[in-house]
Amino acid sequence: MSLNLVIRADANSRIGTGHLMRCIALAQAWQERGGYVTFLSHCQNEALQRRVIKEGFEFVFVERPHPDPADLKQVLDQLQNFRNGNGIPWLALDGYHFDSDYQKSIREAGSRLVVIDDYNHLSNYHADILLNQNIGAELIPYICDLKTVKLFGPKYSLLRTEFLTWKNRIQKQPEDQRRIMVTLGGADPDNITLKVLRALLQTRLKDFCVDVIVGPANPNIKELEFEIQCARKASVPLAKAIQFLHSINMSEIMAMTDVAISAGGSTCWELCFFGIPSLLIIAAENQQSTAVGLDHTGAAACLGWHEDVDPVRLSSTLMNFLSNFHQLRLMSLQAKKIVDGRGRNRLLNLMDWIETAENKNDFLLRKVRIKDAFQLWMLANDLDVRRNSFNTGPITYENHVRWLNKKLASGTSVIYVLDVSGVLVAQIRYDTNDSTAEIDYAVNPSFRGKNIGSKILEMTWKSACEELGVQRARGIVKKNNKCSIFSFQKSGFQELKRNTYSGFDCVVFEKQLN
Repeated sequence: MSLNLVIRADANSRIGTGHLMRCIALAQAWQERGGYVTFLSHCQNEALQRRVIKEGFEFVFVERPHPDPADLKQVLDQLQNFRNGNGIPWLALDGYHFDSDYQKSIREAGSRLVVIDDYNHLSNYHADILLNQNIGAELIPYICDLKTVKLFGPKYSLLRTEFLTWKNRIQKQPEDQRRIMVTLGGADPDNITLKVLRALLQTRLKDFCVDVIVGPANPNIKELEFEIQCARKASVPLAKAIQFLHSINMSEIMAMTDVAISAGGSTCWELCFFGIPSLLIIAAENQQSTAVGLDHTGAAACLGWHEDVDPVRLSSTLMNFLSNFHQLRLMSLQAKKIVDGRGRNRLLNLMDWIETAENKNDFLLRKVRIKDAFQLWMLANDLDVRRNSFNTGPITYENHVRWLNKKLASGTSVIYVLDVSGVLVAQIRYDTNDSTAEIDYAVNPSFRGKNIGSKILEMTWKSACEELGVQRARGIVKKNNKCSIFSFQKSGFQELKRNTYSGFDCVVFEKQLN
């Protein structure tokens, strides 16, 4: 892969720290593979700047952020410096103020681009990879460049190394003191933390410790501390058990946490990784899909928008939530199923494939599974795939699922897929017709022009023929489908004849077992 990764992400009291913090996770994974990372950021918080530098990354301050044209010029100049030295760099872009024109300018300048998004706020996206780690992201109608690889869902969530190191470590024991963690974002400009504190102080909770995480961009710390001081003077029981935590290792706190009250941002994926039952509050529009999605899966409970959360009602909800041990256990188990901690490596593997797919010869294909139905359906309805098919009309999802189930149960078809980090790069199907296996294959638009078609033909035709008990494999290709004709020729298939099939002029290719 390229040596250089440039990350463009900002952090402040208005937009919070989540964009920058999840990019640190990507940067750590890149560094672990031997690469170099440069952060370009309009982040004036010195603690966050030190955090980036302490990780071993270069920090370059962006004085005038986009839409000021100086921002894009600074980024393009940085990318050009890397191109002059170590090939084509990657840029990761995380922030809602980076519009379509900004993205397009980066791609037109010849750099590879990852765009990290949450809720499809732009009319067009220009990227090599578009990442949305939220539940249900695959259903969002993004409009992207033809070759954009879409990575959708929490299996691509970006977790920092401090969390991943806990995967096989012993967490707290049941007899330990029960702890509640309150984390409403690195900035919390609406001071939702204060509302949650007031709700906690109204409860009758005993034998709990409450860890309140105050982020580096939070401007409300004095008001929060004053609230607790007043509660202690009034001898409110829980007040003594509340502590404010700054500049801490979040993973160590989560490892001791029983339940969390959190905003619906990127912290949710960290909570899922630890299996922490959570009450989620929507603090911004980009958090709604995460909070609602996790609620629907049973991995967390969504309390709605922050302005609608009433401290009195929240206090009652907390008491019921904490007393339902069966619900908490089920929620924990469900949360752990959603995030496995391998998201950032899946992203890097796809970045590597985009760079080097044409030179790869050691990849593995697997048999198709019913859970591949959605991606296969999307590929089947690709405009070029339909144009090169003998049935050119669109396919409904219901018909496609019925068809796939029938194929899997038939015993007369073999279907392989090339799966790279959860993305179906290609599919190839062999159907028995007398003593012949007829071939149908398609390559994901993002990976066309890289000789993948010829490679999957060469890798699978023999095993498919043997499994189906036939002696030959045959491909019937429309005469104007130059790419498929080339793939069959390159993989050693012989042109058998030219004829008309379903009203189209076609070329027939064949290859026989010895």
